[in-house]
Parts: sequence; structure tokens; C-alpha cells
Amino acid sequence: MDRVAAEAAVAPTTLYRLFASKDDLIGAYMQRAVLLYREWFDAAALTGGPHPRDQIASASSPASWRVRSRSLTRRRSQTTWS
Repeated sequence: MDRVAAEAAVAPTTLYRLFASKDDLIGAYMQRAVLLYREWFDAAALTGGPHPRDQIASASSPASWRVRSRSLTRRRSQTTWS
């Protein structure tokens, strides 16, 4: 928890106040990761148009993965925990 606190630039006591355990912290991280992935996937699929085949192709294209990578990097720096 000390390393996580240091990387987040918060005091360890702040982490323990927000998350009762390491499991709770990991659970919150996973929930956030799934949310970000769903948002990205839905947006990427919609750029493919109305046909499901085109939506899948759009979401799985290498270009969409590069956009996702940049988006996640930017969002990680803006993350706030609630």
C-alpha cells in the first residue's frame, strides 16, 4: 500500500480511509478498468456504423487500439477515486 500511495502522491492513511483493504483497492481498480474499457469499446464500435460486422472491425482495428492506449494513459493521469 505504501508504494501505491507514493505513486498516487497521497498519504498511506488516505488510501486506508478510502479502501478498507487491499482487496477493496484492487476491486475499485478493476471496476474502473472495466468501465474505461467499455466506454472505449462502445465508442470504437460506433465509429464502424450501424452494421455489427463493421462495428467489430472498427473496434478491433490497430488504429483503434492506438487511440485506446493514448486515451487510457491520459485518463490514468486524471483519475480520482470516490
